Amino acid sequence: MRKKLRSRAGETLIEVLISILVVILSVTLLYSMLMAASGMNERAKALGAQTESEQNAAEARTNGMAGTVTVTYESKTSTVSVNYYSLTNAGGELTAYTAAGN
Repeated sequence: MRKKLRSRAGETLIEVLISILVVILSVTLLYSMLMAASGMNERAKALGAQTESEQNAAEARTNGMAGTVTVTYESKTSTVSVNYYSLTNAGGELTAYTAAGN
């Protein structure tokens, strides 16, 4: 016990500087991760709002155009009259089809 009390061995200046450097690097990396996550959240909110807007417009069924859709399955072809609704906004496109008369 007396040896521990009399021991003058301690941490050197280099050890202290290295530990401070490790702490500074850790804090810097944590900060950059938080900023990246914040940016991703903002972009996700903007894309979510755009998608919701396009979906609402398509569901409102505005600017519909009449047309036909041809479906082929196992060598059987069927043609259906449809109303086509589309909204193109900021490079994205959302479309909806309904059977004619709906």
